[in-house]
Amino acid sequence: MPRTPMICRTVSACLALLAVAWFASQTARADIAPDPLSGGESLGSRSGSATVAMAEETVQLTIGREECRTRAVFQMKNLTDEPVTMSVGFPVFHTTDLLDFRASVEGKPVEVTGHPKTRRGRGWKLWEMTFPASKTTEVEVSYRHELKQQSSWSAGALYEDLARHVRESASPEELTSLQGRFVKHDVHYILRTGRDWAGPIGRCRIEVEFVDGLNLANLALGLPFPISGLPPTKPSVEENERISADPKTTEKSIVWELRDFEPDRDVYLAVTHVTRKETRDLLETIHKRDPNNPVIARFLGEYRLAAGDSDARHEMNEKILRYWQDRIAIWGPESEDLQKLRQSRDVFSLMRGVTGAYGKGIASPNPQQVEPVIRQIALRLQEQMKLAEPDSRTVTLYRPQIEATLKWCDQHAKK
Repeated sequence: MPRTPMICRTVSACLALLAVAWFASQTARADIAPDPLSGGESLGSRSGSATVAMAEETVQLTIGREECRTRAVFQMKNLTDEPVTMSVGFPVFHTTDLLDFRASVEGKPVEVTGHPKTRRGRGWKLWEMTFPASKTTEVEVSYRHELKQQSSWSAGALYEDLARHVRESASPEELTSLQGRFVKHDVHYILRTGRDWAGPIGRCRIEVEFVDGLNLANLALGLPFPISGLPPTKPSVEENERISADPKTTEKSIVWELRDFEPDRDVYLAVTHVTRKETRDLLETIHKRDPNNPVIARFLGEYRLAAGDSDARHEMNEKILRYWQDRIAIWGPESEDLQKLRQSRDVFSLMRGVTGAYGKGIASPNPQQVEPVIRQIALRLQEQMKLAEPDSRTVTLYRPQIEATLKWCDQHAKK
């Protein structure tokens, strides 16, 4: 039961209970402040919500191929010796509606009303409730939403759509068994906007269950992340001082549990309709047929690394760079071949990755061995830059990176 609104998307599962107005007693009613229907991102009022604390929050996400079902139970403690009445709102993002939405207080259903969408496209589920003096009140919310919206599918540092590249590179025969399944849906549970209740969240438990034949192998690479938050009363801390919980996983479930923390980050899952093994096998098939396709190799490298096969990844990267060292072109007459131009840009990104520009994960473990190839590519690109307009976007974008690459070469050249 977060304390400020959370964005609910078609492909997301998120939960928020927002105290938008409060009463100092059962009879005295204050104005709504701020307006819960304005569509703002941080609508909680500390003056109103600081009298109620979130003692416990338990969220259950049941993720299938067609929909995500959410059930959440909150234990809310009134810290005062007087009843506190609030108008409680649940935001609904414009891309979807919350189907079969129900709310209850102490096991009794409450009347939920809707409101037209705001200028930012967000509607609201609203109800009134009272928190008895000095007591804990249980609030439960449940709903489901359909997973219709497909999202781009990236891997590691590659912020590109894997599915699109696979569809472009795979043959119809290679895609037959995966027809209609090579898609991804994002599932969010927004925590960071729930920081306006009194004090930290006492206990937060988030449970994920996979159904409809899905399991942990259907998550995109690198997931699930740990969940972390800030210690109470500290607006920022070093990363190693954060309160963190690693996910506890089985084939069919994920559980996180934290205590006494202020949320400033969210839960995120990317669910694919194909398993990691199916994706890697398809990438391996395409790569075998087209070994010099740089973008397929970059994606395949991520899957090889995830499988613990980093040596095969580095060997593949070096072979591709050697193939392209005399072929790469970013500008000039050779750029008339648009397919070659696009692949040259992908080779450039691969080259930068091998030098460690995007992090240590893809960097070559033998920089002196690959340095001559990197240098030849960088020098060729320098010549290509001479064919471009001096103030063009291409020069502005690539020249500093080419210069940085040549400096890397100087640092790792064999003495």
